[in-house]
Amino acid sequence: MEEKLSIDWQTDLERGLAKAKATGTPVLIDTWATWCANCKVLEKTTFSDSRIIDESKQFVALKLQLEKADSPETKAFMKRFGLKHYSLPTTLLLAPSGKVIRLFQGVIGPDELLAEMRKVRSSATN
Repeated sequence: MEEKLSIDWQTDLERGLAKAKATGTPVLIDTWATWCANCKVLEKTTFSDSRIIDESKQFVALKLQLEKADSPETKAFMKRFGLKHYSLPTTLLLAPSGKVIRLFQGVIGPDELLAEMRKVRSSATN
């Protein structure tokens, strides 16, 4: 039986961002909710792609549940990252400093995400 690989997601935003800053590692953030159909599509197609799983090892990977648009957690997250609209899934790629480099709303395919992750990683190491 083939072992199902997956991204080693963390769920503590503050701890993840502190680790990224301390280690000079870029950040991958996936936001989701239980009711979000496209979040499930993204999980099944993009985040289960072996190339994305491999590349994610070079990132601090954070999976954050933002269940309701008007929850304090969601509002704080949106304000922190300058998001104008509550839209799931939202995928962010951050520099080690926590600065947003790329933001994707909706489903992003593995090829596009992989290319962007590699760009962010190479700029983080330069």
